[in-house]
This record gives sequence, C-alpha cells and structure tokens, in this order.
Amino acid sequence: MRKNVSAVYVKGLTVLGDEIIYETSTFLLKQICKEEDIDIDITPFGFVAPREYIESLLSFNKKLKELWSYVYYKLQYRNINFRCLDSFANNLIFLCKFLYWVKLYIDNKALRDYYDSITKNADIVFFSGGGLFQQFYMNMWSGIFTVVQNCKKKNIPVYFNAIGIEKPENFVEKLLYKYILNQKIVKVITVRENQNLVNSMLNSDKECIQVVDSALFADECYGVSKNDSEIIGIGAIRAEIFMDNGCGVTKNEVLNLYSNIIKELDKRGYKWQIFTNGGKKDYRFAQELVKYMNVSPQKLAKYSENSIELMNTIKSYKAIIAARLHSLILATSINIPSVGIVWAPKSIHFAKYLKLGTPITPDMFCQTSYIIDELEKAIENGVDICHKQELKLHTCDVLRKNLIQLLGK
Repeated sequence: MRKNVSAVYVKGLTVLGDEIIYETSTFLLKQICKEEDIDIDITPFGFVAPREYIESLLSFNKKLKELWSYVYYKLQYRNINFRCLDSFANNLIFLCKFLYWVKLYIDNKALRDYYDSITKNADIVFFSGGGLFQQFYMNMWSGIFTVVQNCKKKNIPVYFNAIGIEKPENFVEKLLYKYILNQKIVKVITVRENQNLVNSMLNSDKECIQVVDSALFADECYGVSKNDSEIIGIGAIRAEIFMDNGCGVTKNEVLNLYSNIIKELDKRGYKWQIFTNGGKKDYRFAQELVKYMNVSPQKLAKYSENSIELMNTIKSYKAIIAARLHSLILATSINIPSVGIVWAPKSIHFAKYLKLGTPITPDMFCQTSYIIDELEKAIENGVDICHKQELKLHTCDVLRKNLIQLLGK
C-alpha cells in the first residue's frame, strides 16, 4: 500500500541550503524505502507561512518592541532603572506574538487552507531538517507549531529529521519548544546539533538522537566528486548577518576580514576565488567586496541558481573558507577541507562532530595569519573519511529503523 509523505522544509528562500536539505533528505527517504520495499509518494511543502502573514507577524513584533523601548526610556528619564524587567518584557513580547499568530491563523481562511493542504492526504509529516527551532528572522516556530497542531487533530505522525536547534531566548519560547516536541504524535526527533539541550526539554518517555545533516549525502544525491584544483574558495556572506546574530561585528570589520584573508592568501602564493551559497544579499556583498579590493570581477564565481550549480562551484576548489554552513557541509561531502567563519554556533557544532578544521570565531577575525595557518592545517589533515562514513551509516540506520516502524513494509 502506497504511503503519502508530506516533506516540509523552509521553501522559497533564495539561500540554497534549505533546498539542498530537502533534496538530500528526500533522496535518502526514497533510497531507503526502495531498499526496504516501502512504496511512498513524497509531496514537498513549505511550512513557513506565505510572506504577507510573516510580514504581519514581524510588523506586530516590531510595534511591541518599540512600545517596550518607549516605556523603558521613559522610566530611565525618571531615573527609574527597570533593566531587571527586560527578561519579563521579552517573555511577554513572545507570548503576545504567539497569541497574535494564533489569532491570525483563526481569522484567515487562506492561511488555514495553506496548512490544511500539508496534512490533507499525509500518512506522515516529515520535517526535512535544518535550523528550525530558532527565533531568528522568520519566526519558524509559528509554522512548526501550526503543522504539529494540525497533525495532532488528525493523528498524523510527525518525524523531525536532523533538525538544528538553538537555545531559546526566553522562558516562554522554551515552553513552546517543549510543548511541540513532547506531543504524542511527534514520533521521532533526530538532531544535527545540541542533542543534550533537546533531551533536557523532552519528557522521560522521549529522546532525540544525533545524526548528520542530510546535505552530507550531497555527493551521492547529485553524483558529484571534487576536481583536482589549487584554488581556495572564499565563501562570502552578507555582512549584516553578524550584527543580526549578536556577534557585534560591523560591516567594515567583515569587509576587512575577507580582504585580509585574500591578502594573506596572495602573500602565501595561493590562487583564490570568492563564491556565495546562493542568496542575492550574499552575492551583492561579494560584489561589493570585489569592488572594495579593486580586483577583477572574474575573481567572483558565477551566482549559483540551484543546488547543482553550487555543487559544481564548490567541487572546483582545493579547500574553502566559508561562512554558510551548507557550503562547509557540501565541501565535506566531497572530501574538500574547510574552515568555517562563525556567525552562529551551528558551524562550531558541525566542525566538532565531523572533526574538521578549527572554526574562526569573531574574536579571531583580526588574526589573519592564524586563519590561514588553520586552513593549511585543514588541507594537510584532509577530511576524516572513515569518521564521516561512520556518521553517515549511523544516520542511515536511524532513518531506516524509524521509517520501517512508522510506514511498515
């Protein structure tokens, strides 16, 4: 009997990492189900709400924060220091935002229909992976909560596959995460990072298992292997992302970071090329970097429109220094050494789990010589292929076991 799988992911963003997660995770689904003689039909869905609803939620959030700022500074003006109320205010803001989302969902038939379509014919809802549980810009909790609630109404099992999770910013947000993850219809939780954090939020009858991000199977999914090359790939990212994530690194400091890396590579006689992970904002910054350094536009790789184009760019490098996690994962999948530029902890988790080169955290951004030393160490050591294969086999075994239990043979 054919089983219908609704594969949900962050659909429609220009950064290619989420598309790659979907493509590689469904590649594994199909491969395992074929081997186990399980007949499945996979339908892709985006769980993030259409833009107009997200913009409405973001606008409401902005007004709440502006109101709190107004109140706070009025108190400051009167020499009343209520900084201790910041935590309370942040929790209240998140709670109001959550209630606003619930009302938005109840009041809009088009939004309800959007989420109903995900569960309409599903035998299982499969979250493909990626950094799902995070405040960040997209407020992804809103879509995750809504999908899980709809699954709960229809008793449809939910599979969270190789998800990324960050420590919640406030208590109310943590409660929401706990509520979602501990629902009875959530049958499987596997994570690519922060296993201990997730287990601390789960009831005693649940546990999560650490696996690798599905994109580590990109070599098999896309049939790509590395070229023989002497070029170092430099993965650029929009400069504002460091400030957006509380790293305290200005745009000029990001420009200097990249330009100093390039100068040091020139000094040591390396060939290099700038590339991006997809995303217009990343590419515009890369163009700005080319202009800032007064180098040839040919030093910037062609903009990658899709996963294959990005893979074909990365495979042409000897090694990479990159800020986007999925550039690092794709490189590792085809055994290209890498060093990550850190704007979020997920790059550190990935490097530790895969035994890769030392990630470059913001406190090291001025130590250009050290950065290139670490790159050279990564090149000398190479990718630990045996360790990588063990992790991939473990990931497949976990997925296989759970698919058999949920979908049967």
